[in-house]
Amino acid sequence: MDFDPVPSPQDRKRKLDEDDDGQPRSSTPRLCPPTILRPDGATKRRRVDQPIRRRRVGRKQPSSSRRFTTRCGPTRIGSDLEDMGITLSAVTTPATGSLLSLHRPYTLEPYNKHPHIVFGPHVPSLYPPINRHSLNDLDLSHVLRNPQLRHDLLFDPGLHFRPASHRKKDDASDKYWDAVIKELSTGCTCLSFDPEGEPVPCICACELTPSSTPLPWIVTFANEGIVTVRTPPRLRNLLDDFLDLLLLVIQPLSRASGMYLNPTSVQTQIEEHAAHAHYIRTVFDPALIEQELLCRIFDPSGIFELIADTLKRHCAPMRDSAISAFVAKGLSSEKGAPANSTDAVLALRMCMDVLELMQLDIANHQLHCLRPYITKSARSYELDIFESEMGPDSALSVTQAWIHESERKLKCADDPIFKAPYFSNILSWELLPRNTQVYVCVLRGLVDLVFCPPTTLPPISNGPPATPLRQPTAPLLPLPGYPETTFLDNSRLQQLTGDALDLVAMHMYLLLFRQLLLSGPPSSRQAEPDLSQLKSLRNEILDLSGSRPGHSILPSHIEGQSELKKSERQQKLQASIVLHVVLRATQLKRNSSSGGLDSCPVDPTLLSVAQNWAEQHLHSRSTLLLMLKDRVRELVFRAVLSLTMPPSVSSTRMTSESLFSHLLAEPSASGLTPLRSHFRLISERTSTLAHYHLNTYLPLYEQKTFLDT
Repeated sequence: MDFDPVPSPQDRKRKLDEDDDGQPRSSTPRLCPPTILRPDGATKRRRVDQPIRRRRVGRKQPSSSRRFTTRCGPTRIGSDLEDMGITLSAVTTPATGSLLSLHRPYTLEPYNKHPHIVFGPHVPSLYPPINRHSLNDLDLSHVLRNPQLRHDLLFDPGLHFRPASHRKKDDASDKYWDAVIKELSTGCTCLSFDPEGEPVPCICACELTPSSTPLPWIVTFANEGIVTVRTPPRLRNLLDDFLDLLLLVIQPLSRASGMYLNPTSVQTQIEEHAAHAHYIRTVFDPALIEQELLCRIFDPSGIFELIADTLKRHCAPMRDSAISAFVAKGLSSEKGAPANSTDAVLALRMCMDVLELMQLDIANHQLHCLRPYITKSARSYELDIFESEMGPDSALSVTQAWIHESERKLKCADDPIFKAPYFSNILSWELLPRNTQVYVCVLRGLVDLVFCPPTTLPPISNGPPATPLRQPTAPLLPLPGYPETTFLDNSRLQQLTGDALDLVAMHMYLLLFRQLLLSGPPSSRQAEPDLSQLKSLRNEILDLSGSRPGHSILPSHIEGQSELKKSERQQKLQASIVLHVVLRATQLKRNSSSGGLDSCPVDPTLLSVAQNWAEQHLHSRSTLLLMLKDRVRELVFRAVLSLTMPPSVSSTRMTSESLFSHLLAEPSASGLTPLRSHFRLISERTSTLAHYHLNTYLPLYEQKTFLDT
């Protein structure tokens, strides 16, 4: 008895065969073979189909230029999940989920084929955010080779390093530590993205890529349109960097310079620190700890307590609580039991944060001790840096034109330069020695740079310029149009320019307030406001503008969409300040200043007058604004001249209080009394800038060949 062949279990799904009469044939074996009726009535047995034998063909050697593409088996009709009954989880990894991704058609490529994904913001770094390289600029040798930092230290004795914290850095740090926790929990380092580079649920490709490569791999699943990035493991890099950072912190004197301490006097401490470092190396083995973490048998009770005891011998007392906190986090499990991988990683993160703070403490202490040496050697060091940056044969044409323009303005000035009672020796310009003339020209030029900058400067931040943790590697260059010798004072000049514009803007708003009080019929006019009312309005204007009322001064022309949006913000700020000034003037005229801001409605007549006045005068080309700016600039120049000139020119010195009292009593200083503190701050900061600038570059300016060319 013959039977139909039974389908092999290795065969894939195939379509149902149909008989000659069009009826579908069952795939179940029949006991009787089917019969076919012949035209003559005879029957014929159906022929059994024989398997087709294919001739073997020799396998070709793969070409070296051929793309590395692997396809697992023939294309399957249907779904693996329908056949096997496996539910695909959100994250598929070798430890959890299905390995059916091996049956998907995929393409394996190196990481440089998709740099926008591998180096994008969604792929965590392979190294911890706090490591030896990131703290490299805190090293003493780097501090001494940083000209911008050394120059900033002259102006700010309390300058210190602080941890840089911003949202982008915090997000990158969180992604790195989440990736380390995932690696310890699942053993997977894969991330999946759509063709646009946006994250999608992960399709694990750990079994499809080489495991020993130190570089990322890209696996593209063509059917799903998903790209999976498999990065190298991060755990070993984390442990190695942690050990390097730990050894760096506990040996600060090994890199100390003889500039502020004698190495022989601290030889005992150096040897003690070296012994601590040797002991740490013997007990902290990154390879062994990596194996214990992967096998989930790591017991941190001993090593964390040892590290904490060592750090407390080297850190400031204020860091003890942070060290105890990271030990408590690492010992959350019972002593002697394997540690939770998440707790161990979080403990390492807390410890690295403490190590960063300790390194900052060390750098700040060294910076404080080095300040006398830096101040003493500033002149020679900055001249050497200037020659190396600009070149020994640099023409310095901008600096020469800047000094000549200052000299021209001083010769054409109507008032004498040295004016009583600020100077006892009153001399005309022609009778001054040449070196004194150059000295005064530089002072005049610096004040002009503050009040009339040669280029449009970017917006100024509210606080003073901070020295970043990571200094830029770009060459040091002056701002466009500025003298070449001011290349280290770019941030200070921008800050002073913003302060000067704020002073002039507040002067304008207080002038508007006085005019509103004197407007209207004689019966409603108000007397001159007292000093307390003007100071109160000054503080309210500063609060409304975020301490930058100069941002409300509109530019004279607008170019481009970005400038248009900036002008809209300035108009809104200006309108809010003008409305507040009108409200205060209305309150004072109606004798309701004791009430709240909502107790007195705004006078529409005063509001219309104030808006027309602001439209006419509160812009950068206003005649009134330019006149007030020139008056303030002349007063600041006289203050800087009195504060900076050497005693050989001024035989009688005035105290700062008496100096500013005399200056604000002049007719040109009318209305500046409520702004005395701001006026004094700008004058003193400009004087300090001029003092250090002339201390370095005055010998260069006094050369006969420099100004005669």
